[in-house]
Amino acid sequence: MNVEHFEEVGFDTRTGTRHSIEMLRDLVESRGGTFLDLHRLFPDKAFKDLGGHFLQEEGFDGAMLLAKELAPDLLRNFPRRARVPAGQTE
Repeated sequence: MNVEHFEEVGFDTRTGTRHSIEMLRDLVESRGGTFLDLHRLFPDKAFKDLGGHFLQEEGFDGAMLLAKELAPDLLRNFPRRARVPAGQTE
């Protein structure tokens, strides 16, 4: 979510958004999930349009930045499986 832009045009991103995020967090966690709040991860200059599409030029890689934020939690919560050597089946 391009928080900087919304705040610049006068949209309150603190009050209602905080309530919505807490409701989503409660829902996800009540079902055993892990909730990550990443809506303030990127600055305004990282977005190329209001649809939230990330810039890919100027050295900005939104997908990689998201992956770096998500990877530790995904790896921590992903069940480990024994690796099967190449050419063999389970």
